[in-house]
Amino acid sequence: MQITGALAAGAFAADEAKPADPATPATRQGIESVFKPTDLEALKSALGKKFIVEGAIIAAGANRNESIRYLNFTANYRDSVTLVFHVTLGGSAFTKQKIAEFVGKKVRAHGVVTEHNGAFQIEIRDLSQIKVQP
Repeated sequence: MQITGALAAGAFAADEAKPADPATPATRQGIESVFKPTDLEALKSALGKKFIVEGAIIAAGANRNESIRYLNFTANYRDSVTLVFHVTLGGSAFTKQKIAEFVGKKVRAHGVVTEHNGAFQIEIRDLSQIKVQP
């Protein structure tokens, strides 16, 4: 099937979210869009749906009882999506050391977007959901 006209030129249907990077192709025929982790409008429209983000991780942390670990793309976690790791799901794969290895690296991560206390997050259930990018 050949796409011609406005769609071939990069226009998007009204119900299709634009990718954060205009050079990234829209989701079509198995090609998935990659968004910036700071694209809050796209994150809002993707609540409950699978989403792919790509950006540099600047910080790792954990909650007080160490049951949840996280990676942040921005200094203020509310300015971007946070990657969240429930230790009970990942066990030894979600150690502090393994999570901290992503800090300072550009990563591509995918998962379902949820919201917690007004902040967007993607729950990581397996480290295969995160790939370090060149």
